[in-house]
Amino acid sequence: MLKIVSIIGARPQFIKLAAFARVVNRYFSTKLDHKIIHTGQHYDKNMSEVFFNELQIDVPAYHLSLHTNQGTFPMRKAVCSIEQILQQEKPDLVIVYGDTYSTLAGALAADHCNIALAHIEAGMRSYDQTMPEEVVRVETDKLATYLYCATQTAMNNLQKEGVSLNRSKPYHKSNKKIMFSGDLMYDNALYYAEKISIDTLALRSFLQHTKELFILTTFHRQHNTDSKEHLQGFVEGLLKIAEKKINILFPVHPRTRKMFTILLPQEIYQTFSNHPYIHCVEPLSFLEMLYVEKRASLIITDSGGVQKEAYFFQKPCIILRSETEWIELLHNKCGLLCDTKADAIAQTYHYFVQHPPLNFPPVFGKGQAARYICESILEILNENISER
Repeated sequence: MLKIVSIIGARPQFIKLAAFARVVNRYFSTKLDHKIIHTGQHYDKNMSEVFFNELQIDVPAYHLSLHTNQGTFPMRKAVCSIEQILQQEKPDLVIVYGDTYSTLAGALAADHCNIALAHIEAGMRSYDQTMPEEVVRVETDKLATYLYCATQTAMNNLQKEGVSLNRSKPYHKSNKKIMFSGDLMYDNALYYAEKISIDTLALRSFLQHTKELFILTTFHRQHNTDSKEHLQGFVEGLLKIAEKKINILFPVHPRTRKMFTILLPQEIYQTFSNHPYIHCVEPLSFLEMLYVEKRASLIITDSGGVQKEAYFFQKPCIILRSETEWIELLHNKCGLLCDTKADAIAQTYHYFVQHPPLNFPPVFGKGQAARYICESILEILNENISER
């Protein structure tokens, strides 16, 4: 049996892993021995444990409990800890997902151990090197041998960086194999569409209270939350929309809640937190997020994952950044960039009210990304064994 190891640590990775692990367990359990290493980067119960329980993800074989502390992830310790596990397990392939520090830690550890690396969601680029996520993406793609792309844009980005579609075996980090897999998150959106329920009392109360259209917003990127200017612009933008008596649902990330009390002027914070049309709730589980995304009239977010989920459910999306990796949303005018400027947020909202997007072509694949990745891994690893 072939052995593969997935390295994860943060919410977006839990969700991608759920799609991959579900297919491994259902169709490939006799061929792939799949173990999970959880760095512990997201350790808050609402940001980690609830996802494993709700999505029925296998219990990680290893939990490193390496928490992010005051915005800093213990990268060196993470790499060393993962290296020790990889040396013990001796997997045929290491898999990392997306763009968090846990992704880079896993990539570096695999490289140090001379184990082939697959990067799922490779090739995504914002071309903003001030974003930690962008640095992680680029460096992980450099270390990976097998690059699975969620979109054709990602394929194009890698080719611009010199990775050819026509490279031949043997593959290694200097001779990469790139493949269009589609998006694991789209797999999940389709799979869980009929399994959504709501258990959060605050969410149930909100939905009963509104009984009408509402806006969903999330705001968590460190680039935004740790900037007084960005944080205040976001809050004032929501207040401008709420003045129109539009209900806004805001699941608040723990870091965002903390920075509200530190950076926001007291008067603005009190106005925002007590506004009758702004409903702040604790972070939602993945299925609860899907539930409200399907029912929202519009989504406002700085999250790459939530941007995509807005597209999956055919909702207009206001993107609280100056750029996005998911340029397909921009090309199809389903998402618009407005950064965190209050007036721009309000103006973009009014634009979408008057010009709701109508075209959502299937740019993220057909919902079979996990199946493709598993079949590809089996083919690759079996070829490697036969060539030894």
